[in-house]
Amino acid sequence: MMGKASNRKKAARPGGGADVHTQIAAEAEAVRNKDRLAFQPAERTPALSALLDSAAAALSKAVPATFEHEGRPYYLRVSFGLVRVMVFETATASEPMTLAITGSMDEFGHLPYH
Repeated sequence: MMGKASNRKKAARPGGGADVHTQIAAEAEAVRNKDRLAFQPAERTPALSALLDSAAAALSKAVPATFEHEGRPYYLRVSFGLVRVMVFETATASEPMTLAITGSMDEFGHLPYH
């Protein structure tokens, strides 16, 4: 997944083109204006897809490695197999700029039973 996400981030930054945030907004508006909610291939909206990849990476980084319960530490590994992500342009926006159901099979670099 990392290779694909990296390629989307590169595609989202065309040389000499529009500002990436303008491109994200335009792609998000085009997706919102579709007649029906449906699967959207990442290749059609590279800037928007790169934004969602960054959101997923931020979620992953926010997961603690350990947590405590009843005085004892436990170790946590989380895989975001399916996540509903809403991205807002401002803290006070009433509607999301984009909404996606996304996920990953990544296990944070750990082999099962590692």
